[in-house]
Amino acid sequence: MKTLKAVDEKKYDLVIENGTVVFGSQKEKEILNIGIIEDKIEAISKDKLVGKKIIDARNLYVTPGFIDVHSHSDISGFIDESCTSKIYQGVTSEVNGNCGIGISPWSDENRENLKKYIQTHSDINYYPVDLNKTRSFLDLKKFLEKGKLVTNQGFLVGAGCIRIAVMGFKSSETNESEIEKMKMLLEKQFEEGALGISFGLIYQPGNFMSQREILELLKVVKKYDRVASFHMRDEVNEIEKSIEEV
Repeated sequence: MKTLKAVDEKKYDLVIENGTVVFGSQKEKEILNIGIIEDKIEAISKDKLVGKKIIDARNLYVTPGFIDVHSHSDISGFIDESCTSKIYQGVTSEVNGNCGIGISPWSDENRENLKKYIQTHSDINYYPVDLNKTRSFLDLKKFLEKGKLVTNQGFLVGAGCIRIAVMGFKSSETNESEIEKMKMLLEKQFEEGALGISFGLIYQPGNFMSQREILELLKVVKKYDRVASFHMRDEVNEIEKSIEEV
């Protein structure tokens, strides 16, 4: 963003002054004043700016919001708290649904299996998620837009959720029919706005997934030009094999 000068003593809703501004590019950091109207930066200037509210950021850094691309805040919107912990770290955008884990989608026959999956990986001794609000990615998105989360939210589809929706925690290899159901379910999530898919190959049921099954799901990822992330199968004794597989 280029440095702008204040015009005719315009009064801004918020002025952050004297902060060391980091631009997030090759431009050098610089002590500047920032003028904001509503939720938009309107001026970045060395000149004095007039604001209804002033924040003196002397000896502090002012940066673009950080993006946490590997977050596990999936259940945060369901917890009756202010959900500000990430903002206090400077994070303004999060990508959830990592490591094959998530809260959507689910099927009637495997609803309880998904609840068990969420609780196991959320390190909680109670169950806060209303699954009626997470049947599909679209349902989840509508719920979160009305909620308390103060960060921007993006989601990957957990491959573990997709597999549980189709076949629960069965350890058997998927057949053709099951793979097609999984692919159709993944397509629906992509059409509703999911950013990609994540695999948790070290966790159940991800550790039951064959390479063929993974490759079939990746065909859907390619079709929709989305991303795929992997928590590989092993991090110790079989780490080289795990890297080779991915």
